[in-house]
Amino acid sequence: MSSPSLVITGLGMVSAVGADLVGSCAAIRARISRFREVDTFGTREAHAEGEPRPVVASPVLSERGPDWAVRLLAQALQDLVRNARLQRRDLARYRLLLSLPDPTLSPAHAALHSQLVPLLAARTGMVTVPTSAVAPGGNAGMLQAVQAVLAAAAQTRWEPCIVAGVDSHLLSEGLARLDRTGRLKSPRNRDGFIPGEGATAVLLERRTEALRRGAAPLASVVCAETAVEPRAIGSGEPSSGEALTRVLRAACAAGVPEGHGWVVCDLNGESYRFREWGLVRARLTPQLNGLRRIWHPADCLGDVGASTGGMLLAVAARAFQRGYAPADRALLWAGSDDGHRTALVLTRQ
Repeated sequence: MSSPSLVITGLGMVSAVGADLVGSCAAIRARISRFREVDTFGTREAHAEGEPRPVVASPVLSERGPDWAVRLLAQALQDLVRNARLQRRDLARYRLLLSLPDPTLSPAHAALHSQLVPLLAARTGMVTVPTSAVAPGGNAGMLQAVQAVLAAAAQTRWEPCIVAGVDSHLLSEGLARLDRTGRLKSPRNRDGFIPGEGATAVLLERRTEALRRGAAPLASVVCAETAVEPRAIGSGEPSSGEALTRVLRAACAAGVPEGHGWVVCDLNGESYRFREWGLVRARLTPQLNGLRRIWHPADCLGDVGASTGGMLLAVAARAFQRGYAPADRALLWAGSDDGHRTALVLTRQ
C-alpha cells in the first residue's frame, strides 16, 4: 500500500443526464434518468405483430458515426480543462491512460486502440500528441488504471496522469451480443441491464505537485486493490464472491475505519452482481455493516462500460466538493465481465 499522496485535481464527464460534470452529478444526486426507447436496434423479443421490440437505453449521442468515441471523450477532456483551470495545450503535458471498449466486438472497436489518441489530439486542439497507453477495459478498467498510477506515484520517476474512459453499449454490434447472451433488460428479460454510454476523465497528481501549482485537490486516493473472480459472468455459474471479498476486505483494512464510509459501486440491475454483493455483505459484516449509504449511478446512467470507474470517482469527488457526501471516506468498487474486481478508497480533503 502507498501513502495517500495521490490526489484528484480535475474531472470531466459527459453522460446521458448531463453534458458536463456539474450537470451529470447534479442529475444523479436528484435521481434523474433519461431512459427511453431507441429504434436503431430491435431485441429478439417480438411484438404480437412479429416486429422486434426497440431497446430501452440511456443514450448521449443522437447518432453514432465512426467518430463516436472521439466526440464523447473530447467533450469529457474539454470539461476537465475547464474544471481544472487548464489550457488546452496543457493536456499534452500529462500522460494519458485510456480505458476503451472490448476490441473484439468489431474491426472498428479494435481500431480505436491505435487511432483514438491522434484523432483526439486533433479534435481537442493539442499541438503535441500526449504520451498514452491503453489501460484495462470493462467496468473496473479505470479503477485499475488509477491503481497503477497510485503505485507509480511512489516511484522516483513519475509524471502526472489523466485517466480517461469512453464506451457505448448502444452500437449495433454490442447490442446484438448483449441481446444474444440475455443481458439486455426487457419485458422478456427482467434480469438484465439498461445499456448506456459516456466518457469521463480524471486528472491525478501528487499532492505536493498539485499544491505547488496552486491546484485545489478534490479528493485523495488512499488505496486500491484488484483480484480476479474465478466464475466470471460469462461462465454460466453464479459468482463465488471471492475476488470482491478480497479487495473490499483489503480496502476497508487500509482506508475505511468501521462505520466511517459509504459505497459507490457499479451495481446495474443484473442478479449476478447483486448476489455477489450479497455474499460479500454476509462475509464482511463487521467491516460493511456501518456503511451509511450505497450509491449505484447506473440507476440514472445505465451501464456505461469502460467509463464506469470514472463515473464512480466523479460522483464521489463531487459529493465531497459540494458537501453532500454522507461520510468522509468513499469505498468504490466495480467488476468487469472478465472477472476483474477493483476496490478503491477516496477521502475528503
